[in-house]
Amino acid sequence: MRSSGPPATCRSPSRSYQNPSSQHSRSTSPLSSQPQPRSTAEDILNALRHHYPTAAFVPELTINDEQSLTDYYEQGEHEAFTRRIDALMFDKRIRTAIEIKVDRADAKRESLAKVRAWRQVTHRFFYATPAGLIDSPPIMSGSIGLLWVYPDGRIEWR
Repeated sequence: MRSSGPPATCRSPSRSYQNPSSQHSRSTSPLSSQPQPRSTAEDILNALRHHYPTAAFVPELTINDEQSLTDYYEQGEHEAFTRRIDALMFDKRIRTAIEIKVDRADAKRESLAKVRAWRQVTHRFFYATPAGLIDSPPIMSGSIGLLWVYPDGRIEWR
């Protein structure tokens, strides 16, 4: 993997998902009347760490988007020159870009440009969301996956 530009930066994820039908910080599960805590990006990342115990996770990475830079210099088009993901997972020799979505509105703002930049430097790209948040990946291109993470930590590939 070649390196250009500044090194990757890291910071801790802290976004959270709140059930849109509830105005409270907790939502009620349809199976019980007990309030369920809302899932945060940290909860989802911890569930992934538990599910893939031999993998290494690097949270909050940013890379230069060389295609956006090329477009800018050749055509004057400007979009973001950097692309951030919530985690990069190293499992054996496989690099996986993970984008965590805890809010439907955030998922709707996804762009192919972000996915494209990370697909160029990783083997896989997937979205991880609280179970039921979205039914399919926000970007449908190639081999982009979707993982649902349940409050008890179970993971389901969609």
